[in-house]
Amino acid sequence: MSNLNPNIPTAELARLLTTAAGQMSKYQLRLLTPQLLLRIFLDSQDAAAHQIMRQLQQQRGFNWQELVSRVDMMARSSKGHDAQFNFTDDFGKDVPLAEEMLVVIDEGLTIAQARDELKAGSGHILAAMTLQTVTTSGMLQRLGITTAAVTALLGDVAQDGTPIIRDMVTEAKEGRATAVYQRADLLQQLLSLLSLSQKRHVILVGPEGAGKRTLAYSLGQMLVASNGLKLRSLVQMNETALLEDPIKAIRAAMRRASGGVLLLPQIERFFDRPLTNKHEQLNREVQKLILGNEQVIIGTTTPGNYERLSAVSLVRQHTNRLDVPPATKDEAVAMLGFHKAQLAAEYEIEVTDEALATAVTLASQYIKTIALPASAVQLANRACALVHMVMQEHGANLPQVEADGILSPGDVMVAASQMTKIPITKLNEDEQSKYAN
Repeated sequence: MSNLNPNIPTAELARLLTTAAGQMSKYQLRLLTPQLLLRIFLDSQDAAAHQIMRQLQQQRGFNWQELVSRVDMMARSSKGHDAQFNFTDDFGKDVPLAEEMLVVIDEGLTIAQARDELKAGSGHILAAMTLQTVTTSGMLQRLGITTAAVTALLGDVAQDGTPIIRDMVTEAKEGRATAVYQRADLLQQLLSLLSLSQKRHVILVGPEGAGKRTLAYSLGQMLVASNGLKLRSLVQMNETALLEDPIKAIRAAMRRASGGVLLLPQIERFFDRPLTNKHEQLNREVQKLILGNEQVIIGTTTPGNYERLSAVSLVRQHTNRLDVPPATKDEAVAMLGFHKAQLAAEYEIEVTDEALATAVTLASQYIKTIALPASAVQLANRACALVHMVMQEHGANLPQVEADGILSPGDVMVAASQMTKIPITKLNEDEQSKYAN
């Protein structure tokens, strides 16, 4: 009896195999089969295989629930033959594999290696399940889930199942975009630069936390309703995917951003000394994009980093600078209003407008390492966490915070004291009298 090499599956696939192993008794299985694993894929929304099948459902129009029912039936009826091979799950338990499961893992690894990837993830396994030598192939192929279709979409999904790219324009069109505050003057300046016939690339320059990326996100939402500026997408790469496989990430982003915008936060990193050959290739790809006009580049950086960037002739000659100052207090209060519902839902408390206004006032005066609005957002989150903790732990050694489930200005002051290490008694005397419970 042999054991599967633990270096073959990605952490994502190992987790899904472990989940499938936990369902074997429910399906009255002695062996772990590809049919059961496919059933797990259908329930695991964060899996690469699930993401790919959802994309194919939108393209092919098949009924998702019918697919679930059919796979569930196959998982119950397909018992498999013992491969004399075990998979060691995440709890250290050896799980016997069916012969066909071993074939699928081997084929999935071959597909991964053909793409210069070292391990097999759920996306590769799904592609292997569509091969004619596997009994799941007929059912999948009839729905249009073919080997070619799956492998074509592998480039759009990271190994952990998260999309490699985000397209803010698509999210806005589908009603999935998070509403953001629009800084009208800055947005108008950005639009005018993007309307140039040449030298359209823009670098947003401002202190950390000033809202440079949020400005770009608001552009993405505006492009949906724009009749003048013809930019079909606003794309940002997933940071995990960028670390995991930078070349795969940039190529997926380039494809989607063709005829649109590619957002590159911290653009200075693509001009730093490369650590590996892949990073050197990534830097070259980004710098070639700046020379071209197929994708409009919007980068973000801080004033200090821009000084270094401006020494590069490519940056000076092919990009425009747009300064993004910290938000004013009034702007920051309005911006926090867009976070109110999310804060209330995440921390299961009531959030008052007065508390958010207090967060802006205290952050602007006492938190100097990050600009508004980000400093106020951080403070509001910290205060919400305190209220939630007191509610859960009935006091939690914080007598200053009432266990009433309501974020008050006084709660925000307690959080500000913790963040800044300034005792509440030493926070501005006028503010203390104004905001105390």
